[in-house]
Amino acid sequence: MIPHQLFLDGRYTGVEGTAKIRLVNPATAEVFAEVDAATVKEVDAAAVSAHEAFENGWRDLAPGKRATVLFKIAALIRENAEALARLEVMHVGKPLADARDEVALGARVFE
Repeated sequence: MIPHQLFLDGRYTGVEGTAKIRLVNPATAEVFAEVDAATVKEVDAAAVSAHEAFENGWRDLAPGKRATVLFKIAALIRENAEALARLEVMHVGKPLADARDEVALGARVFE
């Protein structure tokens, strides 16, 4: 299942507007999900939240603790690699083997 809400400030949240974005598999032209569209205000709130997270946490986090977070992200990507690859296939319309390679690359980037 694909979440349809915005992920803002560490949690899924509703939106002010009712606009939706249809996600279409370009290989099949099928709509595989419909997600909430952010308003300008919500995009601004996301940028402010990200900046605050940097200034009030990440920037001053000790290198060893940063490494722990990044390695955890890599591990989570690997644990969910097949689902992520299949989602990429739907979203981009590429072969599954290519999507699997990209997901593996994503994990290596975090390492």
